[in-house]
Amino acid sequence: MLDEIDTPLAIPADVEGLTPEFLTQVVRTVHPGVTVTGFELLERKRYGEIMVSTSDRLKMRLDYAPGAPDDLPRQVAVKMKRSIDAVLGELYQNEVDFYVRLRPGLAIEAPVVVGGVCDKETALYYLLLEDLSLRGAVFPSAVRDNSLAEVRAVLDQMARLHAASGTARACAATLPGIRAMSRGRCTTAWTPRCR
Repeated sequence: MLDEIDTPLAIPADVEGLTPEFLTQVVRTVHPGVTVTGFELLERKRYGEIMVSTSDRLKMRLDYAPGAPDDLPRQVAVKMKRSIDAVLGELYQNEVDFYVRLRPGLAIEAPVVVGGVCDKETALYYLLLEDLSLRGAVFPSAVRDNSLAEVRAVLDQMARLHAASGTARACAATLPGIRAMSRGRCTTAWTPRCR
């Protein structure tokens, strides 16, 4: 886990700062002992380029040193900080914590997590997930028609997640640091926009 990294992790502000050494530290937050020996950038989408998101998105192919698990995804989808809105650091931290700390123990349909790190003060983060496009995944959105079966499938997974995590108070007790976004800088920034 990130807490076990000996030196403070310098999180690159942009993709040009990525190195195999940094990616190794990210992967080791979930898969200790795995080493990234190289990577290839396959695709890059920034906020406003055919998508609306709180993150920039990459697709990458990772090369691992011998000994990496055979089922560890080599092609990954990467979520990273977009260039604005440092106030989103708490939101990013919760997402990384969900995937790195909570997701591995849940029996829900969700991407395999490869690794994740976040500095909530600077809102710099990288979340490496299985590239679900390789499984033909369809991502529901407000700008496309979603079938009743797709909506039911999403609601089913949300119900499984909530049944597994219990109440917000129980979840907070077992996962300190993951909190509801009902207070703090992120909520203060977004609440006036939602009224």
